[in-house]
Amino acid sequence: LYVLENIVEVRENGLSFGGFSFFGAVFLVPLLMVIFGKAFHLKAQQSLDASAPCITAMIGVMRFGCFLNGCCGGIQAKIFGQRFQWPTQALESIGDFVILLWLLNLEENKETEGKLYPRFLLTYGILRFIIEFLRDTPKDWLYLSHGQWFSLIAVGIALLCRVHDKAAKKTT
Repeated sequence: LYVLENIVEVRENGLSFGGFSFFGAVFLVPLLMVIFGKAFHLKAQQSLDASAPCITAMIGVMRFGCFLNGCCGGIQAKIFGQRFQWPTQALESIGDFVILLWLLNLEENKETEGKLYPRFLLTYGILRFIIEFLRDTPKDWLYLSHGQWFSLIAVGIALLCRVHDKAAKKTT
């Protein structure tokens, strides 16, 4: 997704190892988990559920790394006459670890089987959508950033999973 988000820059300068998009992990890792899970005769939902806490932990650590590195920062604000930069990386990292703890708590509950990944997508999508308002990223179409659009896609997929789950329950 980094390449798609920055296609013009990649065409002009080639691919570098800095600034990769984490949304590739949010959508690519689960796809790979489903593919590799088939080798172990796992249902897609089992593979997706297994990936949800892992992805959440990975994103939380990545964002903390961003905080320590000083990249992916927030917008400048003035509070009580002092310049302040929102520590969006730290805020998101804390939010990610809260989501992780919640997912790990739900993991033991049989009623949530097949629902961890959609719940991850929903909560992470909402968190990231909100955090993006505080980030210093370009706002393009309809005054939203690329991160906000990908967040809306994540929330949409989560809601589609919920609709699919309800429809499956009605037919059984």
